[in-house]
Formats: sequence, structure tokens, C-alpha cells
Amino acid sequence: MLGALKVRPGNTEQASPPACRPTLTVPERVGGCALRSGHGVIVEPGPSSGSANANRSTVMSHVNQYVGLDVSLKETSISVIDEADKIIWRGRSASTPDDIAEKVVARAPHAVRIGLECGQLSNWLYHGLKSKGLPVICIDARHASATLSLRINKTDANDAHGLAQLMRVGWYLETTVKGIDCRYVRSLLVMRQRLVFQITTLKDCVRGVIKGFGRVMPKALKRQFVPKIREAINTDAVLAALIEPTLQRSKPQ
Repeated sequence: MLGALKVRPGNTEQASPPACRPTLTVPERVGGCALRSGHGVIVEPGPSSGSANANRSTVMSHVNQYVGLDVSLKETSISVIDEADKIIWRGRSASTPDDIAEKVVARAPHAVRIGLECGQLSNWLYHGLKSKGLPVICIDARHASATLSLRINKTDANDAHGLAQLMRVGWYLETTVKGIDCRYVRSLLVMRQRLVFQITTLKDCVRGVIKGFGRVMPKALKRQFVPKIREAINTDAVLAALIEPTLQRSKPQ
């Protein structure tokens, strides 16, 4: 207890009062918030903190937006988030560049990145969205699948949200999307490969059928395949009737 101050005999000076203990109160405002009186850690919102937070969330939602597209053959799930991982909008659209671009422009006008996985429609959608000036990125599907598989609920909407999160943090592997002309050439090569495979399969089928009737043909016939087969089966009318429709579809290349 602080009682009467004792003064030594012969000392005419009065003892000074005890020094005041420093308080943790800081009157200055930090970022629109004032520290609670008597406490240096707990923050007490000031009169302008509500408007500051509202302006901050508005700016974040309008400046940095990230879009994830989970594409299927019929519909595409779309998820739009901001830098704070806050969901701005979720929805669906038809899997066409025009419909997706319409939804993205309306719901995420300030999109920074728009991500979709590489797949059957990715080339068409990528070039269609790029032509409309959208910042679309095609990412590696296997790399994205390793991340999306960690989610508990595996739905199209959640996958779109996961892709949007990958766009926000930048943890993705971007793939190179070939041009339309290169796509035409590749499609031509694929179709030719399939045709050659089907013709080879038909020829092997014919060889196997006539072999059961004692007609063993040499391996390297090439352009002489159809004439040699007809020559081998011309003495058997029934066998010729069975093989002829297949020979008509196995013209020399």
C-alpha cells in the first residue's frame, strides 16, 4: 500500500511520486483501426474500418479475378474467385467458345487467368476464347488431376473451383496448344493411318479365310493383292462370292 511518504531526518526534500507504469495504449490508428485501450494486441475497429473493408473487398473482386473451366462434351462448369479465394460466381454453360466467353465476360470482366485442362475440346475452346481477347491458359491434365484428386467431393463444380485456385496460386504446368493449320495436318495424318490399318486388317482377314480352303498366299503382294486373290479363288464359286465384297473394299493403294 502507498501510505504517507517517509522523509529521512535532515532531508528537507520531498520524495518524488512513483513513476507511472507505461501503458500499451497507442492512440494512433493503424490501417483504419485503433488499438483497444489498455491492450497492445487486440484491435478495435475504428469508425472508418467498415467502409475501408468494403472498399478493399470491392477492389479485390474487381481487379484480380481467376476463372476455372471444367470442360465436358455438353456442359462446362465455371468458377470465379478473387485473390482471397472468395467465390464470386459459380455456374454452367454450353461447351462452346461463344457461350463460355459470354458468361466469363459478364461474371469476371477483370479476369487475370482463365484455366482449362487439355482434352478433346481444349484446342477448339482455347483458340476460340483467345480470339475474343480472354487470358485463357491450357494446363497439363495429369498435373492438375494430381491436385484435384485431393479434394473430398469430386464434382464438376468443385473441379472448376480447384482449377480457379490453381490459377490464383500459379501452381500449374502450361501446355503448348498447336495452331489450327497444324491441327488440320495432324488430323489428315491420323485419318490416313486409320485407313491403312483398316485395309491391312481386311487383307489379313482374306488371307486367313482362304487359307482354310488350301489357298496359301505369299506375303509380299502389295498392289497385286486383289488380282492374285481372285486368281486363287476363281475355281470355287462359293468362296469367290464370300470374298468378292471384301476385295472390292481393298483396292490397291
